[in-house]
Amino acid sequence: MGISASTVLLVEPHSDSAAMFAEVLRWAGFRVEATSAAEASCSYPPRRVTPDVVVIGMRSCNGPAMRVLSGGRTVPAIAITSDPRDTDLADSLGYASVLLRPVDPSLLISEVRRVVRCASRRSSPGAA
Repeated sequence: MGISASTVLLVEPHSDSAAMFAEVLRWAGFRVEATSAAEASCSYPPRRVTPDVVVIGMRSCNGPAMRVLSGGRTVPAIAITSDPRDTDLADSLGYASVLLRPVDPSLLISEVRRVVRCASRRSSPGAA
């Protein structure tokens, strides 16, 4: 699967930001499934399509809900936050990356590509 054919699950509490992030990611060639945190945490059984990466407003969702979002599979996640102090917390929670608001669209695209590329290397046969 090419990186641009990857599926991004977008969980963003701000509707205007969610619309912009989804449009930018689709423009870059990603498949985007957008949902609210409330819908995401109630999504059981797990989603029909397991995402390749989750882009999430950091304060939107907690660990157990993230497992539901990913169908129980380990899926890399990119946190979006407005508080620079959240970076240490994001690291301790295992986020692959943290983007600070306001999010530059080109940075969002490059981080999603980087995280998907890193994840695909780890899951490839013979990966170290």
